[in-house]
Amino acid sequence: MRNPSVFCLIVLSLMVSASETIASLPPSQDTAPADSNVGQPAIKRPSAARDPDQSSDNRLVSSWKDADAQVAFEGARRLQDRGLYEQALERFQSCLEKEPQAETHYYMGECLDVLERPELAADHLSRYLEKVPSDAEAVTRLGCVQLKCNRPDDAIKTFSSLVRLHGDLGRSGLRSAYIQKGEADLATKNYRQAEQDFAAALEVGGTDSESQDGMGRSLRGQLEEQEARGAFQDAFQTALRLYEYGRLDGLRSVLDRTFRAAGQPSAYNERLQSILKDPQLK
Repeated sequence: MRNPSVFCLIVLSLMVSASETIASLPPSQDTAPADSNVGQPAIKRPSAARDPDQSSDNRLVSSWKDADAQVAFEGARRLQDRGLYEQALERFQSCLEKEPQAETHYYMGECLDVLERPELAADHLSRYLEKVPSDAEAVTRLGCVQLKCNRPDDAIKTFSSLVRLHGDLGRSGLRSAYIQKGEADLATKNYRQAEQDFAAALEVGGTDSESQDGMGRSLRGQLEEQEARGAFQDAFQTALRLYEYGRLDGLRSVLDRTFRAAGQPSAYNERLQSILKDPQLK
């Protein structure tokens, strides 16, 4: 099964690369200098996946009222950039206590994700997104963290929202979430639900091998249960779905066996004969 950590690294690295391109552009006339005083907009966190209808200067901007909070925030960011995540978290927490800001929750989520504390990371990212729901990078990170927490249902909701906001940007994550949910349902032998999960993954992402393999295992599990309880007509229908999804290994004998056990229903005889002529059928 796809490793959520690897998937997250790929998606987020693409976003960071785009962010660096944005950051390399000359600043606009109204950009605040690095040593801005309290009351000026805080440092923006670059977002690679900007909404094309939004300008870059009206997102993720906060005004500080508490000078100590701003100092704590900026100090925490420096520590985070140096890879001192535990120390950065302490500074961010101090910042939250002095003056809560949405951006602080985002960066705490980043630190906690790196430190492999996904439940806490998800909590802070969710709090951030309550204030800034259109931040595609943060939505992606939250979905990835939810996958790390083995919360595929939550990840499906998160990536679905990203698909609604930014189209194709959320599709890979949504497919991963459906695959993880399908694997979880297979582990509990909930084969019918697993079939629905992998069908959703295929609908989102096309004909990827992981979803197809999961679909095959889901149908084989159903087939085994149906034959065990003597539900041979259901078993024959499942065998037909295996053919439709291209899971052909050993299927010729399965089709023949379940068709006979189901009483050789005449309504399916012509279709079965057509299938049996398929040279790829094994």
